[in-house]
Amino acid sequence: MNYLSNQIEAVYSTSYKRTQNTALPTAKNNNLIINTYHPFKIDMQQFLKDTKGKSVLIVGHSNTTPGFANILIGKEVYSDIDDTNNANLYIVTIKGEQISHVLVKMK
Repeated sequence: MNYLSNQIEAVYSTSYKRTQNTALPTAKNNNLIINTYHPFKIDMQQFLKDTKGKSVLIVGHSNTTPGFANILIGKEVYSDIDDTNNANLYIVTIKGEQISHVLVKMK
């Protein structure tokens, strides 16, 4: 199943070189800039407004990405992951009031 079949319309990454390098190929392939965010200081209302109706890639860290997904979902579903785990893909879909999510473990 191709979870990334929709064209990415925005790319967000923390400022760390590793996450920027992870986000870069997707940004380049879609002619996008990388929007840098701070995982604990992001204005979620503004983020939701800016990304409404868009397919967005968000690149973060083992101790921030699950929490970011939880904020989008509106409840605690995912816990922090081990720092060596670089294979989790959290897909959160928001359509109106409907929110769905799935965790895909990439290989």
